[in-house]
Amino acid sequence: MHIMLCTFHTISGVKTIKLYCVRDLDDWGTEAWERLGYIIGENAVIEELKLLGRRDLDVGEIFLGLQLNQHIQKLVFYGIDLRDTVKMNSLAPFLCNNPVLKKIDLSNCNLNSDGVNILAKALSNRLRDTLENINLSENDFRTADLDSLTTVLAKCRRLKLLSLNSNGIGEMGCLSIANLLKSTESSNIGHVDLSGNAIDSQCAIHLAESLTDNTKMKTLQLWGNKSITAKGWEAMLKLVCDSSSIEAVKTSNHILHNIPTTHRLLVSLLGIDDANLFRSSLRMNNRSNNNMAIRQKNHMGALEGRLEHCIIHNTRRYNVTCYIVV
Repeated sequence: MHIMLCTFHTISGVKTIKLYCVRDLDDWGTEAWERLGYIIGENAVIEELKLLGRRDLDVGEIFLGLQLNQHIQKLVFYGIDLRDTVKMNSLAPFLCNNPVLKKIDLSNCNLNSDGVNILAKALSNRLRDTLENINLSENDFRTADLDSLTTVLAKCRRLKLLSLNSNGIGEMGCLSIANLLKSTESSNIGHVDLSGNAIDSQCAIHLAESLTDNTKMKTLQLWGNKSITAKGWEAMLKLVCDSSSIEAVKTSNHILHNIPTTHRLLVSLLGIDDANLFRSSLRMNNRSNNNMAIRQKNHMGALEGRLEHCIIHNTRRYNVTCYIVV
């Protein structure tokens, strides 16, 4: 134990500390964890702290010293039990006061509604906007009110990646997330992971509607939400390619290009034509600029007979496709 602490304290070139809380650490007492926390807190070189542990191991004392650290950019806690509000309140000053923090990963940490509220309050009091990546996956947000958190995240202009997979999020949580995705003037989130939640078709509709005018989102992960039926996927199709008219195609979302799912699932729910249109629209969003994506989607819609009041006229010499409303 003494040798390990001395090593952390004296090796100035160490950028990352990865601590596995295994059975060998069962004999670490309160004083040892507290001492380690203060050593890390005083270190000005460490940029990433990873604490990968067991929920039955109490490491709360490490947070007292961690509050002093002003240099850690990435904080990763996995499998640490944070359901106790005392622990979260001890961690909150670090989350609030660290001026260079870019990544917060508290996945599989038993975070509940109280923990979410403490986290939201800590982030709301940050003086510097540095957060780029937040991962709160594998917790329990079934009864959590996410409004306080999403309201704060909407103001984090550097935040690009938000992971909330496997949290039991249903319609109430989706409404909060939808409001966040509507905040395009302040939010720059480009990737949201909602895989493995309790998202159904109505939730998918809320999310699709929130992304209509969003020009920042590129990836929406919905894997494992088996309650999304044809109605939900139809809303997603309409989001990226509303082929009801030329004007509707124009106002569709031409930025979102990654909604991972299987082609077999889409075909079973939407039919082969709509499944192909959905996947093709996402590819167009990824490969083309907005004007090119609009032209290509109009072309596909006309070919499939969706744009009934449109005649396709190809000018091969100039490689131009014209759409004439009749």
